[in-house]
Amino acid sequence: MTLQTILIVDDDPFIQAYMAKVINELGYEVITANNGKSGLETAGALLPDLILLDWNMPEMDGIETLSRLKQNHKTKMIPAIMVTGIMTSHENMKTALDAGVVDFLRKPFEKTELITRIRSVLKCNTFYDEAIARKDKQLTSATLQLAQQNELTKVIYTKLETLREQTRETDAALSDSINFLLADIKSRYATFNWEKFQEQFNAIHESFYKNLLSRHKDLTPAEMKLCTLLRLNLDTKEIAAISVQSYDSVRVARTRLRNTLTIDSEENLVSYLMQF
Repeated sequence: MTLQTILIVDDDPFIQAYMAKVINELGYEVITANNGKSGLETAGALLPDLILLDWNMPEMDGIETLSRLKQNHKTKMIPAIMVTGIMTSHENMKTALDAGVVDFLRKPFEKTELITRIRSVLKCNTFYDEAIARKDKQLTSATLQLAQQNELTKVIYTKLETLREQTRETDAALSDSINFLLADIKSRYATFNWEKFQEQFNAIHESFYKNLLSRHKDLTPAEMKLCTLLRLNLDTKEIAAISVQSYDSVRVARTRLRNTLTIDSEENLVSYLMQF
């Protein structure tokens, strides 16, 4: 099991060393940065599970660092605890909370208090991640069931089409009956309640569309739908079945989407969308 990682961003070497010692004793992996700018780079590169962020630092203070972390789609969801010995008023606390910190730790602090804050935040974050993963799995499962149903319906539809052509000359009444049946099947086959699906998706990934459109403003509605299905890690065949398209049509749409997003040809499209 991979150790959870905590990034300490503090320009005081003594505070940094003390917190690192406590965190190591808890069994977490520790990485450190001496200022906000370095902290930003480290967070973006290593994606820690938690950041302990000092408020007063040279080059870039904790509030600005936090603001930039929240602007980056890769780091915006990393929880941060603001640590300070000066900015401790209620107004300061409100400023930090409004900026996006999940907790506030005043210096000097007791070892027990540091441990409690760290464990509390990580536990809540783990619970949240597990809840999201569980709901995501349920939505994906329901969507895959629809894809499988559509695949089966497609097979039946194709066989009935063949039978209709075979009976067109020899049994006109049967051929007409098959036509009515095909029309009924086609209407059922094409039924996919996108609005309901989107509502369920939004309840799980409430910031996905906002974050994606903030970075890629020119996405069409069709491309947004494709992004949504890819975000659930559905493959091309499954998307084709759900959206009632051919495999090749979806494959071409994925290629065009990659070009629209202007992502590197070696970067995984699904992994890229998972970041939003």
